[in-house]
Amino acid sequence: MISRIRTKVRQSKIVPRLAVLALALALVIGQIGPFRGRDLDVEALTFVRQWMYISGTDVRVRSGPSTSHTILDYLNTGHRVYVWTTERGSDLDWYLVTYVSGNYPRTGYVAAKYVKPLDTDTNSAFEAAL
Repeated sequence: MISRIRTKVRQSKIVPRLAVLALALALVIGQIGPFRGRDLDVEALTFVRQWMYISGTDVRVRSGPSTSHTILDYLNTGHRVYVWTTERGSDLDWYLVTYVSGNYPRTGYVAAKYVKPLDTDTNSAFEAAL
C-alpha cells in the first residue's frame, strides 16, 4: 500500500516537470532555430522535405537566405543534404538544408541553383541506410 502511494507521488511530480521541460525546449528552439528573429513571409516559403545533393564546388552554406548573410560552411559536388523548405530571397531562391559535417548535423541556407534532387531509387536507398 505504501509503495503504491510513493509511486503515485513520484508520477504526479514527473508530469509537471516534463511539461516545464517541453516548454523550455520549445522556447530555446524558437530562439536559436533557423527562423529566429525573422518575420516569415508565408507566401515565399514552400516545404520540400526531401534528400538532394550539391551540384557545385565550394557551394556556400549561409546563415540566412541571401548572399549578404554569413558563410557558415562550404559543400562540394555530391554532398547529400536534406532540404526542408525553399524560400524566395531578394537575389535567388534558397533552400534551408540540414547536412552532416565533421560527424555533426548542421543547418543553413544554400542557393537552390546548386542543389539537385536525387533520383527516386537513390533517395529511398539513402533514407533506408539512415
